[in-house]
Amino acid sequence: MKSKQMLFALLAILILLLAACRGDAVNDDAEVTDEGLRTAFEVNGHSIEAGANLSAASLLGADLSMADLRGINFSRADLTGATFQGADLEGADLSYAVVLGVNFTGANLEGINVEYALFDDATQWPLEYDPLTAGAVKTQ
Repeated sequence: MKSKQMLFALLAILILLLAACRGDAVNDDAEVTDEGLRTAFEVNGHSIEAGANLSAASLLGADLSMADLRGINFSRADLTGATFQGADLEGADLSYAVVLGVNFTGANLEGINVEYALFDDATQWPLEYDPLTAGAVKTQ
């Protein structure tokens, strides 16, 4: 079990290093639906819509609260410290993502994939959601 945890810790470090090299940034300009969800935002000057591919992106500290993020591929992304409060992440892929200290409170996590996503005690999940049962890995 310890070797598996070490592997995930090394994976997290690798993702952080790769993310630092990419230098992605989030622009907070966005369209808003009648329900109050942001439907478009920018990452490195590229408009992101529902279903976008943000695999391996660096979104450290990004404010993605109240955003329509249905079906987006966040696999292997570094989402450390990001806020998804009240966001709709239905069907999103967060497999192997780093979600240390992420705020998911009030978010719709129906059908998301968090297999091998790395989280910690500071990660805030909706009360009814169990990340361990869903396949996420808790780091110490």
